[in-house]
Order: sequence, then C-alpha cells, then structure tokens
Amino acid sequence: LPFCTMGKFKVVVAGPKGTGKTIISNFLGGINNSGNNAEQLLVTNKYEPTAGVRILELELKLSGLTYSQDCNIEIWDSSGDQKYEGCWRAIMADADGVVLVYNPDAPSQDEQLLDWFDFFCEEEWLERRAVYDIRTSKRGFK
Repeated sequence: LPFCTMGKFKVVVAGPKGTGKTIISNFLGGINNSGNNAEQLLVTNKYEPTAGVRILELELKLSGLTYSQDCNIEIWDSSGDQKYEGCWRAIMADADGVVLVYNPDAPSQDEQLLDWFDFFCEEEWLERRAVYDIRTSKRGFK
C-alpha cells in the first residue's frame, strides 16, 4: 500500500495552539476514556497545552481485495506553541501525512494556518495530497 510503506505510517497533527489537536489525536488513536462521542469530546473547558510532542501508537490490520497488511500507525500530536518551532523539522521527519487543525472563529488563525501549510507543504515535507485540515470550534468540528 502506498500509504503504509514498510508497515509503518506516521501522521503529524499540527496547527495553532488551543485548537483541539490533542482531542483530534485521541479520537484518531481510538482513545476515548470518557465514553463521549467525538462531537462531545471537542466541547471542553479544560485546556492543557501539549509540551513539544506526544506520540500515540496503534496497530491496524489493513485488508482489501488484493492485499492484507499489518500497519503500525504513529500519531504525533504536536504543540502549536511557537516556542517549539525549532522542533518542527524533527517532528516532521519521515512523516507520511499531516492533519492541520485550526479554529476559523479565532482571530488570526486563518493566517496562522497558512504559515503551517507553508511550512509543511512549501518546504517539500509532504505532497499536498497528504495534507488535511480540520476546522474546530466550541460548536464541534468539520
């Protein structure tokens, strides 16, 4: 499979701070300790910023008509704090995809998202087809 080369797939979840990257990462990684659905998980008053990066690992068996493969997936939940900008190149090393998370209702996050996009795509870390964006707000996500 082109998206799970060598049995491994690494995706980085990135974007401005305070947008819900950890909640998205937990959801993608299957972590749901509270018993809530994804929509409810995004509505929280407790904010604990990620320091640097947090890595979630899971294993999936992928199968289709002509293939069957075990894939180790790493979800790298990165801090959106600019003080960790020096770590972003190391975080992106060997990444197969990136999910950019932002809140369009927050002032200047549209502009910040473009900076994140420029870093991950224009610097040739990833092809544009490997980049996805998720818009978050207190009302949910899209």
